[in-house]
Amino acid sequence: MRLNKFQIKIVLGVLIASILKIICVYDRSIDQERLKSRKFFSMFRVMDKWMEAKQNGKSMAQGLLKCGYSTVAIYGIHYLGERLVAELKESGVTVLYAIDKNISSSNSGIQVFRPDGTLPQTDVIIVASTIYFYNMKQKMQGKVSCPIISIEEAVDRMC
Repeated sequence: MRLNKFQIKIVLGVLIASILKIICVYDRSIDQERLKSRKFFSMFRVMDKWMEAKQNGKSMAQGLLKCGYSTVAIYGIHYLGERLVAELKESGVTVLYAIDKNISSSNSGIQVFRPDGTLPQTDVIIVASTIYFYNMKQKMQGKVSCPIISIEEAVDRMC
């Protein structure tokens, strides 16, 4: 069977469209992996600095209390957020609640509120997500009257 020029153009068009779709899917997958890599590297840097401060006798609670923060809320209750809850347990700084879009994501035993809900008053909100800090802070501004700081800033206050 011999194809005419029109049929060849259709086959080539379908083939090119299929290849472009595969490239787009692959490119999106690479972007997601790149973002995940940046996120984990950023968390690693925070944890490294946090651990170094602890090894030098500093504590998160000391840094927060020095700034006048005795009650905190933690925005983002996953890896860093759960470590922060554990760090502050029985320290003089009370974690009143967490904020997360997935309210069932916490294993820390504290109450979790959705970011679009009504939030109780606290001295400070610590955003425990390293790469989404500015987005999360922007969502909270105007909604709360307390300062909103990043986990990096909280760790810096330990030093």
